Amino acid sequence: MAEDHRAWHAGKSCWEGISDVNSRSIGIELVNPGHGFGYRPFPTPQIDRLIALLHDIRQRHPIADWHLLGHSDVAPARKIDPGERFPWALLARHGLGLFPEIKALGSACNISVTDLQYDLMAFGYDLDPNGLYDHKTMQIVRAAQRHFTPDHITGVAQRRWSHF
Repeated sequence: MAEDHRAWHAGKSCWEGISDVNSRSIGIELVNPGHGFGYRPFPTPQIDRLIALLHDIRQRHPIADWHLLGHSDVAPARKIDPGERFPWALLARHGLGLFPEIKALGSACNISVTDLQYDLMAFGYDLDPNGLYDHKTMQIVRAAQRHFTPDHITGVAQRRWSHF
């Protein structure tokens, strides 16, 4: 599909308070059986082509690093792809997206739930800070963990991103 056409690739989704992600994004679908069908690492040739494609797209569109996202970022209640085996760190090393320094903070995150929610919302996740570690907060924490700490997906904030 041409980049100027709209697709329903993300479905019902939200990023930075905008609920129509499909009209503001370019969806790239990758081949992987997924979590229910033998989820495995993405093949190197596929990721190499993705990196080339993303660089090509960025020559035509001014896409900020924090706008290179997965379905799980924009629809964390419904989607878990591309998942924890997607090489976000590798893309960041190629100048595509963000993969911040992680600081381990012991067994639990030492910030308030409200501050955690504001941090996640400030980054772009669809969250209204209410001070409660509710189901939606846990889903968004899991989405952020899939993206930024793929070796640690619990839904419990035990590490904090030091900078974005």
